[in-house]
Amino acid sequence: MSNTCQNINSLLSKLSSLQTKLEAAMNASEDKKTVTQEMKNIHKEILAKRAELMELMYNEEMLKKFFEKVQEDEKEVDPYEYKINREKEVKIDMRKMDIQTLIKLLTHDHCRIRSLKLTFLSAEEVKAIAEVLKSENCQLQSLDISNNDIGSEGGKAIAEALHSRNCQLQSLDIGINRLGPEAGKAIGEALQREHCQLQSLDISDNKLGTEGGKAIAEALQSQHCQLQSLDISGNKIGPEAGKAIAEALQREHCQLKSLDIKYNKLGPEGGKAIAEALKSENCQLQSLNIGINRLGPEAGKAIAEALKSEHCKLKILDIGGNNLGPEEDLLLKIEKKLQAQGKEIRIFS
Repeated sequence: MSNTCQNINSLLSKLSSLQTKLEAAMNASEDKKTVTQEMKNIHKEILAKRAELMELMYNEEMLKKFFEKVQEDEKEVDPYEYKINREKEVKIDMRKMDIQTLIKLLTHDHCRIRSLKLTFLSAEEVKAIAEVLKSENCQLQSLDISNNDIGSEGGKAIAEALHSRNCQLQSLDIGINRLGPEAGKAIGEALQREHCQLQSLDISDNKLGTEGGKAIAEALQSQHCQLQSLDISGNKIGPEAGKAIAEALQREHCQLKSLDIKYNKLGPEGGKAIAEALKSENCQLQSLNIGINRLGPEAGKAIAEALKSEHCKLKILDIGGNNLGPEEDLLLKIEKKLQAQGKEIRIFS
């Protein structure tokens, strides 16, 4: 058995002994409601051992070695190793772990990993991960597979997984993956499905283009779409898709509170459409990054006017890099005025 596995088993044994010791101390106490110094010391030691175990259990090499050893010995995985700080993100370099080991880990009955970041993931491996997401044993709620170059087919595989009633993902970062318009459409369709639980999506820098942007906009209008945060920046969606997203923001089913749409060539028309959306009673946006979109002074003025609307809920606006001209000063004046009125808003230009 490796030193890592020995250390883990040793810690688990110590934790079990300490728990028994604590229970004995509690039973020996005459006053069951009094916490003695001995109990405090034992509890403190338990916390220290748990912290030590946590550091071991979330090391990616350990995950591989320990799980392989468990499989080899056909032992049941002790719930301790994954229940401790189970919300902590596990980061795995796929150059150091084979995909079959990871699949077995994520679909094991006692695996409690909730948040996972994968690097150096291949297009074929992401298809295997997509199948894992459909498993009833997989409890992943947050997945970061950004910057892995998974391409259109990988993106469509993930989109299909989002359809599954077993998929529990609430947060997905799939940015910088060369998805293209077709995968964008597939993800847009998935967001409209009844079983999709996604609340946060980062699909930035994926060459979605106008068609991919429109597909995401259509999804935002669906009664089943639960997205509250969307990063669609760097996709060159253009003014038409920008208008489609603005239209979606005004629909009653749209729950979006945070939108990053920077660097998308929205132009003046797209900017004015977003401004109009901000005045809608249905628009829930509290944070908007619309920087580097060639908006120009006309759209800048429209957004400045929108900020005065009683229905505008924005608290953070990043509008830098848009050649607003004198309208930039106007925005800053409005910011000060609104702040003086007690409205919480920050403008970055």
